[in-house]
Amino acid sequence: MRKHSKADASKREIYLSLTYNTTTIVEQTVKNYITYYNIARIQATLNNQSPVQYRQLVV
Repeated sequence: MRKHSKADASKREIYLSLTYNTTTIVEQTVKNYITYYNIARIQATLNNQSPVQYRQLVV
């Protein structure tokens, strides 16, 4: 298991500081973040590419 970074803490703070009126809003917010995390975020360990871009180059 990896250690938590300051970036992890700031992500939690963003979500904890928001007020959600319904569970539907919470679910959509989480789905949006998962989509971003798995598809769009740039990673230094992947040559500053998103996971999707990296997979396309590897294949």
